[in-house]
Amino acid sequence: MELALSGSLLRSFFKSVGCLSKIGAEVLVEATAGTGLTLKAMNTARSAFCSVTFKQASFEVFIVRSGTVQTAVLAKHLAAALRTQRLERVVISQKPGDAVTMSVRLECPHAGLVKNYVLNCVTDAEHLKATVDPSLMPITLVVRPKEFGKLLSHFQSAQTDVTVTFAPVLSGAAPNTGGFAGGFGDRRGETSTAPARNLRLSSFSDPNAPPGQTLQTSISLDTAEDAVLRYEHAGSRDDGAGDAARDVTVNLKDLRAMVSFCESVDLDVALYADCAGAPMLVRPAAEFKGAQFHQQQYGGQPQYGGRDRSNYFDAAAVDFDAELVLASMLPRGDKAAEPTETLGGCLLYTSDAADDTPCVDLGGRRII
Repeated sequence: MELALSGSLLRSFFKSVGCLSKIGAEVLVEATAGTGLTLKAMNTARSAFCSVTFKQASFEVFIVRSGTVQTAVLAKHLAAALRTQRLERVVISQKPGDAVTMSVRLECPHAGLVKNYVLNCVTDAEHLKATVDPSLMPITLVVRPKEFGKLLSHFQSAQTDVTVTFAPVLSGAAPNTGGFAGGFGDRRGETSTAPARNLRLSSFSDPNAPPGQTLQTSISLDTAEDAVLRYEHAGSRDDGAGDAARDVTVNLKDLRAMVSFCESVDLDVALYADCAGAPMLVRPAAEFKGAQFHQQQYGGQPQYGGRDRSNYFDAAAVDFDAELVLASMLPRGDKAAEPTETLGGCLLYTSDAADDTPCVDLGGRRII
């Protein structure tokens, strides 16, 4: 295979490699003709799976002699090879029949700089995939990454898990439009409504921990605040408990990595969840990056000094698709058999898929 990246795709590629290196020690490289390049990583506890797919049309050169080429390299080696400033072109190649090494060439014609790296491949790496349909998830939360990252920064680095509580929107309350409202005061000219703290972030507290280790951090947020762009809570179609709050506990470190990645590429964060034990899906979102995001009105005048900035961002110009699948803890008191690998109750299994690629099962469910 031979892949050449240049232009705006370089920034997204570098940021994605940095995100994957925070999740797993290995980066799985998969190049498919007609689809593009997919980079994947899984954490050591096998409770988080992240993938970033770059469209084939975005590459300057995309040559894959066979249908799919799969290889794997250490994340720290790939990240170290890309640490070059004023870079203009990156060429990733692997010779036919060579499953031991992968070459990375960095080019900067203006500076007369060319660097060649030969990375040793991980030959025993397991190529996996995790697919979750967000349309089947009853809870949807789209939030600005900078504000969401500030909320996660309140949790100490020693805390490994975070519990997100999704409460339904109160009936009769004003629909959330992403405007300024909530705890800072009521909207002028509208009916006064009490703040609905229907979103809460809290550190996981082990009920069996000693009394001196039960300190818990909790942050409540009104989903009508300006930081929340969209919030939907449709309940679960399985148990019919659509009016109940749902607690989903996931790994904090991996969630921070995806939020930081979304902020670095200037995209919003979309979270899709169902209930405890079901996987949570985290993806970059560009639906609020258009005119409606930057045409907010205050006092009848547009922001940014009256300048029209509605067309500064084109959502269709995003040349990659990323997603993070997080296993969540099973409900307390669950009597299911313990799997071979767990992390705070997060379950994961592997099974063979139809296309000979193993399919991971997060949260005790098989994901197809």
